[in-house]
Amino acid sequence: MKFLEEIENEIKKAIEEIGATQDVGLVFSDRPEISDFQTNVSFILAKTLKKSPLVIANEICGKIKSHKFNIFAVAPGFINVKLEDAYFSEIFEKMFNDERIGIEKLNPKKIVFDYGGPNVAKPLHVGHLRSAVIGETLKRLSKFMGLDVVSDVHLGDFGLQMGLTIAQIMEEFNCDYYFTGNGEKPIITANDLENLYPKASLRSKTDEQFKKLAQEITVKLQNKQKGYYDIWQEIRRISVEDVKTIYDILNVSFDKWYGESDSEDFIPKVFEILNNKNLIEISDGAEIVNVAKESDTSPMPPVIVKSSAGANLYATTELATIVSRLEEFSPNEIWYLTDNRQSMHFNQIFRVCKLAGLGDDVNFLHIPFGTVNGEDGKPFKTRSGSVMKLIDLIDIIVKACEEKLVESGKVLSQEEIKPLALKIGIAALKFGDLINYPAKDYVFDIPKFCSFEGKTGPYMLYSIVRINSILEKAKGFDAKFVINSKEEKDVIISLLKFVQDVKNATIEHAPNIFVQSAYNLASAFSTLYNSTKILTEEDVIKRNSLLTMIKLVKKALEIFCYLLAIDVPEKM
Repeated sequence: MKFLEEIENEIKKAIEEIGATQDVGLVFSDRPEISDFQTNVSFILAKTLKKSPLVIANEICGKIKSHKFNIFAVAPGFINVKLEDAYFSEIFEKMFNDERIGIEKLNPKKIVFDYGGPNVAKPLHVGHLRSAVIGETLKRLSKFMGLDVVSDVHLGDFGLQMGLTIAQIMEEFNCDYYFTGNGEKPIITANDLENLYPKASLRSKTDEQFKKLAQEITVKLQNKQKGYYDIWQEIRRISVEDVKTIYDILNVSFDKWYGESDSEDFIPKVFEILNNKNLIEISDGAEIVNVAKESDTSPMPPVIVKSSAGANLYATTELATIVSRLEEFSPNEIWYLTDNRQSMHFNQIFRVCKLAGLGDDVNFLHIPFGTVNGEDGKPFKTRSGSVMKLIDLIDIIVKACEEKLVESGKVLSQEEIKPLALKIGIAALKFGDLINYPAKDYVFDIPKFCSFEGKTGPYMLYSIVRINSILEKAKGFDAKFVINSKEEKDVIISLLKFVQDVKNATIEHAPNIFVQSAYNLASAFSTLYNSTKILTEEDVIKRNSLLTMIKLVKKALEIFCYLLAIDVPEKM
């Protein structure tokens, strides 16, 4: 924020005048009743200048005279800055006239963003929620901040699960069409796949012959052998169509729909690189890469790149995918968003890359997330105890929002209530997730998430709907920028925090930072609304200034909604 830099530069000059040099980091005051910003720079200078922080703070403040802000020292040595009303008004005007409300872009860099991670032949379940929701928001956040982002869903589509599914299909369907071209093409649906893989997986645990058959089919598939490869293509097509339908409901999209299978052509290059670096060892017939370090304080298993049966494994395709991404995109960074349980896997993969010299100038980053839990603190499941499908979870929260709308007594037709409940439900779902720090688990509390009051998605939507209603009733106004009250200053401070936290959330890969700020802004608007008669204000300049301010709040909250990929309804 430019104005903060101006104040920091004034403090820097004062520091030079007392015989030192030091960068100044102004932060929002934790005592807003006293000041708007503060810095602890005096404590940093105390050792160099051999004086108490309070003495230094007073010396610095004594050197600064400004009509824009009041600067003063407070024991035990903090420097406090309180903005003058005229400066608040100046900031207000600059933010309003900037389509980005003062949010400055970061230095550009190319990022490949890997999130989503659905498995072919399996339905999306509740465990896929956070990857989709956090991933889409981080992607949008990065793009908004000026980063060049390529998003890839990275389908799990070429491992043993495919061999198992194909083996089960060949047993339950006549597959001559795929192998000989004779007969009719079997009709396989997404519902069929939903049942086929679990059945095959369970069977493989007790039927060694079936498991061996599935392993053999997996190798044939990876070699693109006719029949097996054709069945796989049909499975993939059906699954992708099903997954896209659910992602569309969540407003989640991807630039690339690559899968593990798309990395197959790069696997020979992976082995060439690993062999040239003498990294491959043989262990019980399998090919491995040791990645343990002497400094490790806990066990670090080797990475298996080829099974004893000759099949390429998850780690193999992961490395091949990295090679393909380096060649196709030349990224500065590659971000992976998966649950906490895959932290070991990515640690291993990144170590192999380091040993092999893969992407020496690329920053590999794993962004882990926690689980969605029920009230019992355990992963959220159906009443029967099985893993809940994501579409069922979405239906539950949308239905709850529909019931809330009915209970509210609003006169809505069925044609109106269902799309409105969907918008509110998706907002409730996403806000309820993203207000939490990504790496932490959270409880999926449907009544809380769907409430129209408090820290919820519906409350955020209602704030924008309320502002739109006020602006519509105002029937136009001339923009004015006059600060008249504490509540208005609080709105500007909340806007400034939002501006800063959008940047911080990008740098720290933590959407909860700006989501919390957006909620604080909505709360500040609510306080202003409840304490001020905006439309009936008799002072025309004051009225226009208030309308200008809430329009600025609307711009900020619309940025928030874009970043969360939630749609704002016309009414609630």
